[in-house]
Amino acid sequence: MDEYVIQPLKRLFRERAFLVCLLFLAVSAAGVQVGAKRLGLHFVKLEVALQKPFDELDEAKLAPYQVARKLLIENEDIIAELGTEDYLQWYLEDPTVDKTDPARILMLFITYYTGDPGQVPHVPEVCYTGAGSRITERENQEIQIRDNEGQPVTIPVRILSEARTVQGRERSSKILYFFGANGGYVSSRNGLRLRLNNWYDKYAYFSKVEVSFPNGEGMSTEAAVKAVEKLMRKLVPILTAEHWPIWPPKDEKAGEKDILATNERE
Repeated sequence: MDEYVIQPLKRLFRERAFLVCLLFLAVSAAGVQVGAKRLGLHFVKLEVALQKPFDELDEAKLAPYQVARKLLIENEDIIAELGTEDYLQWYLEDPTVDKTDPARILMLFITYYTGDPGQVPHVPEVCYTGAGSRITERENQEIQIRDNEGQPVTIPVRILSEARTVQGRERSSKILYFFGANGGYVSSRNGLRLRLNNWYDKYAYFSKVEVSFPNGEGMSTEAAVKAVEKLMRKLVPILTAEHWPIWPPKDEKAGEKDILATNERE
């Protein structure tokens, strides 16, 4: 069996054209690596850890929101499917709105991933559909917050209208989400891929922030966006200052070029 493999290989390596091509490819590969290093390009991304785990988030700083319940995923298969153990899943209550208001109870779900720009991010469109729901509408909007220095920040968000049948009755609600990634924000998979694959960034991370409304039957898009914007004005500055990585990391200067817009759309 070996002679059927070895003999053709010997003949191949005796071919001058083959050896020239092989040498050319080796030199080209080495040249690409040297050129990339000189230009400060990074094709392979490094991991960067959270400053602090999500479960250490200071509840008091979310006031007036109150944590009604903290969920822990105990099923190892679900954790494996999720692709990370860095997550937070809390039910929050906003006591400043009426008890009948769908915005009074919110479910907050945050996940974190790092080091793999090619990873396919989980999005509610897929997860909810897989659980038996239907996505009846999908649109993009923006929310306005202020960072820890008081500067205005625009965050693109995706809004989904979700419908499902419960005990023979049709029910609907809203789901909103966005990604915090490499110091910016996007609301789509394509936008996320573009941001993570910026060759000038040595590191890569992204964090999905998702909000849904357990009692959101018949909730309007405008009401859902308003409620999420109110929460994010509290939450995002905390995540930025205490949990998400400081960007850019201290051993890396900000890239000279930013080929990405923070509101890339699919």
